[in-house]
Amino acid sequence: MSLLVRCQYENGKTVTVVREDTFTVGRPYKNGMTRADMNLAEDEYASNLHAMFCWHPDLKLWTVEDLGSTNGTYLLRDDASERVYGQRTVRRGDVVRVGRTRLTVVPC
Repeated sequence: MSLLVRCQYENGKTVTVVREDTFTVGRPYKNGMTRADMNLAEDEYASNLHAMFCWHPDLKLWTVEDLGSTNGTYLLRDDASERVYGQRTVRRGDVVRVGRTRLTVVPC
């Protein structure tokens, strides 16, 4: 199952990507190199390897997990914000905050 991720930066810029499998998000190092699959270059509050979205084919669901980031990963759902510890299931319409970037997730 694919995951559509609508990435909204603090400056209002929006980027939409579709991923088929597990992927990481983060910003590049000062030298421009990056280890993350989804580059959040415009967010200085994102860690280099900030979070990971994982597809679990046996359970038919997506999860998000913080990878030891400095500023944390937050799941915004039902008007509540909860810091992500371990793996958390993401559902259609959930917003995941990485640094100051909001990632709206839509399994499709």
